[in-house]
Amino acid sequence: MAIRIIECHRILKNSGSLFYHCDDTMQHYIKIMLDIVFGRDNFKNEINWKRSNSHNDGKRFGRISDAIL
Repeated sequence: MAIRIIECHRILKNSGSLFYHCDDTMQHYIKIMLDIVFGRDNFKNEINWKRSNSHNDGKRFGRISDAIL
C-alpha cells in the first residue's frame, strides 16, 4: 500500500484531497503511512460509519464499522 500512497501523493495537486476507506484492523497502520507521506498536519478528520447489518461468525464479534481517513 505504501507504493500506491506515494504515487497518489505524487500526482495529487496541492489543493487536492485523498479519502482512504479501510476497516478497523488496518486503520491505525494506514493512518501512520498517510502521516509519513502527506505530513501529519495535513490530516483533517476521520469519518466512522456503521454498517446497517453485520455477519457474526461465532468465533469473534462481527465487524460493524469502517473508517474513512
